[in-house]
Amino acid sequence: MKLNLLPYVAPPKIEQIKEKAGLPSPIAWWKVTTEGDCERRTTEQLGEHFGHVAEIAFELGHNGGYVLEFDRIEKPERPEIPTRQAKTNKINVRVCRPDNCNWLEKDFRTWMDAPELKISEGNYWKSFLLEFGE
Repeated sequence: MKLNLLPYVAPPKIEQIKEKAGLPSPIAWWKVTTEGDCERRTTEQLGEHFGHVAEIAFELGHNGGYVLEFDRIEKPERPEIPTRQAKTNKINVRVCRPDNCNWLEKDFRTWMDAPELKISEGNYWKSFLLEFGE
């Protein structure tokens, strides 16, 4: 299964939601980690990735953690977005730190701008479950 999400130009209303959340686009540079246990002893650094949150999440798969955490990072280069191979069709993600971003499900769905995804409340604190395909 290959994901194919194209960059998106949002109308003003969606841009306001993105600005409110402090995230200008779901397509950006992201530092990705696993949540690990409550003491964060088992947190794994999964690297820095450029692209759409959903594409990166499905490519990385679960990697032994409860939820994949995405923190936006600033980098000047904008590489071509690669075609990614999904390793799972369901994954829990948390896009912003729990202490600085409270998403409503409808706002998160709008921000993700990926109609082919089923997005619902996640199984873990302040996370969302992304489902792709069957």
